[in-house]
Amino acid sequence: MKRLAVMCLSMLALARPGQAQPPVPALPGAAEIRAAARSPALEQALRAALAENAGAPDEKPKANFGSDAPTAFARQFSEAKLPNCLHEDGLKRQPTFFLSGYLALPFILVAGARGRCQF
Repeated sequence: MKRLAVMCLSMLALARPGQAQPPVPALPGAAEIRAAARSPALEQALRAALAENAGAPDEKPKANFGSDAPTAFARQFSEAKLPNCLHEDGLKRQPTFFLSGYLALPFILVAGARGRCQF
């Protein structure tokens, strides 16, 4: 609040009565904006672009770099869900220290207790 008061007082001190203020430029009206947007060169370029693409078949829009968004979403969704502890991907979030088969049974129980997979 104190800063605001100091700033207002300094602005009043800078504005001297009797000194001419610079004129404020007039903002363009709606008619001037429409006239600038409807230039003949712009209209001609738009008509040429529409004529070029008129015969092109509608293609499925792709995401950047050629990736397919639904496929990426499905992959991320399958990675996010908890796997079943007794299936092959049950220990994908639990380290087994290179043990497999029957030697991995204790790790399956630990993964279930930690919530890394579901039974």
